Amino acid sequence: MAKTLIKNFAQISKTDTEIAGGKGASLGEMTQAGIPVPGGFVILLNAFDRFIKETDLNVEIDAVLDEVNVKEVHTVENASEKIQAMIISKEVSEDVKVEILENYKKLGSKFVAVRSSATSEDSASTTWAGQLDSFLNTTEETLLENVKKCWASLFTPRAIFYRFEKGLNKDKISVAVVVQKMVDSEESGIAFSVHPITQDENQIIIEAGFGLGEAIVSGSIIPDSYVVDKQGFKILDINVNEQTKALYKKGKGGNEWKELGEKGKKQVLIEKEIIELSKLIVKIENNYGFPVDIEWAKEKGKFYIVQSRPITALTVKQEIQEKSTDYVRMFESTGMPFLINSITLEYYKPLKAMAIFRDNLWTTFLPRSTQKETLQEGIQLFGSKALFEEYSKEFKDYKNNSSKYFQQITSKQKITKSELEKFFDLIALLWLYYRKTEFFYVDEAYKKSKENKIILDNLKHLEEIKNYGREHLNSMIFGSSSFLAKALGILSKNFNLSVNDLFFYSKEEALDLYEGKIVEKTRSKIEKSHTFF
Repeated sequence: MAKTLIKNFAQISKTDTEIAGGKGASLGEMTQAGIPVPGGFVILLNAFDRFIKETDLNVEIDAVLDEVNVKEVHTVENASEKIQAMIISKEVSEDVKVEILENYKKLGSKFVAVRSSATSEDSASTTWAGQLDSFLNTTEETLLENVKKCWASLFTPRAIFYRFEKGLNKDKISVAVVVQKMVDSEESGIAFSVHPITQDENQIIIEAGFGLGEAIVSGSIIPDSYVVDKQGFKILDINVNEQTKALYKKGKGGNEWKELGEKGKKQVLIEKEIIELSKLIVKIENNYGFPVDIEWAKEKGKFYIVQSRPITALTVKQEIQEKSTDYVRMFESTGMPFLINSITLEYYKPLKAMAIFRDNLWTTFLPRSTQKETLQEGIQLFGSKALFEEYSKEFKDYKNNSSKYFQQITSKQKITKSELEKFFDLIALLWLYYRKTEFFYVDEAYKKSKENKIILDNLKHLEEIKNYGREHLNSMIFGSSSFLAKALGILSKNFNLSVNDLFFYSKEEALDLYEGKIVEKTRSKIEKSHTFF
């Protein structure tokens, strides 16, 4: 019976979303189309369905979800905590355990990636990217536990909220689990079959870095970028960025950073490899019939496609085309409420940054000309003991003073317009300090730190500064107990609006409440594309 619960990639196609989930079906389809995909298998949806039925969790989960009111954030968080704990605490039946471990051993790889694959994810109309979980460098000892964690990730707060937001809360949504051989990549990156900024359908964008792809996805390094004409595979533009360090897999599991030295100054992919990868990307797009973004890796001279997703909600915008000349991607954030990004963008405007909000995904780009300026600012900051001490003191003073103000405001019954404006400004001010810990300030200083003791000493303290910055960020905006959630709770009572609706207001719309302006259907923003300069 257990054998029907698992299929390897070669047995799956794009029509199998209902049994293998979006990610599993995509990997199977690419395997059948002759795309080089690292080997793997899918623990099908009915394995999860059987698990919750055998453990009597189906009724309990439905009962918990029935208590969710998305207008009250704490009910989502409570439901998530209860359901995930229930799933993790139960045992997988013996025959399913045996079948999973047998298929794992057939892969002949000590390390595998274990990823959730939901029925509604990675489709052209709905993307769950970032909503469900992935576990890299999984071994035989941790495999079954990580499978259960993937099942449980169907019920994270973000995923529960997303289900309600998309009107899927009454639908049966299950989750499959992809188990895939880990590629020990020498080079890796991401690519888009349509230019992500100009949305030019005739241009491919490839981003490439040394080592594992997580370094690029997380924004820890600035990758090379190559623009390729899709018709004749002519390379239109090459931007090489020096990479001082790279992320590599440890022999005993986990990852570690390694210094690259002279190698980091070289172009990651040569022209022949750029064209080879471009042809693979076009082959994937043609096979699916819609634009895709992919994650790729290269091991022992061979390219592998690790993931492929549709690029959703493409909208051509004239202002993007006019300003697209030379940008580098700063970071992406999935599931970040519209209001938070609207507040913080003020402090990126002086950098001439561009932010695109599309399908609940924020992507922020920085002009390369500005990046040169910020890197020089970074050298000045980290190269001076006095400047760095002044910066550290100002950052700490800001954290202490803003915390006091947030506590004062959130203890009130009503918030005035001027108080709310100052509240928003203090949230945004964090980014004025925090951005100076990011790669577009630090990278050049990091290169010079070997010859400059002052820079080296200052950079040693940077992680500490970054940590209390993150700490402050969490207390300000994340979770039902954050200062922002509390302030919006007060506003919701003042203006008879739900907290959840307020999270999808812009900063200006929230302030306009005091002028009697209520925004209709604010959550429709997450269905649209927005561009900010």
